[in-house]
Amino acid sequence: GMTQLLAEMMSEYTGRLFPTISPVIGALGAIMTGSNTNSNVLFTTLQQQTALSLGLAVAWILASQTAGGAIGSVFAPAKIIVGCSTVADADSGTVLRLAVISGGVIILLLAVVMTLMTLFGVV
Repeated sequence: GMTQLLAEMMSEYTGRLFPTISPVIGALGAIMTGSNTNSNVLFTTLQQQTALSLGLAVAWILASQTAGGAIGSVFAPAKIIVGCSTVADADSGTVLRLAVISGGVIILLLAVVMTLMTLFGVV
């Protein structure tokens, strides 16, 4: 189906660097949906099929997906709005900016770790 086609295209365009973008995909899913669970529902099959087509360790790729989703859910706009609504003086723009900076650094570190794991043959 469509997921398999997308996985094949991902494999073709990213190659062995796919583990580097795996946490970013998880984070984007969480930002769009507001939750790590929904990110996993959206992208787990895509990540699994891409990992299989590249001969990568599926467990590590899915762990990267869910870790990225957990981090990405921190700066999901829905969560920031709910959080700011409980604090009288909170500026959602400032909170979002700070969350994106701190979360972005963590996702970048996770991407670096996944890249190193790929280079050393763990993934």
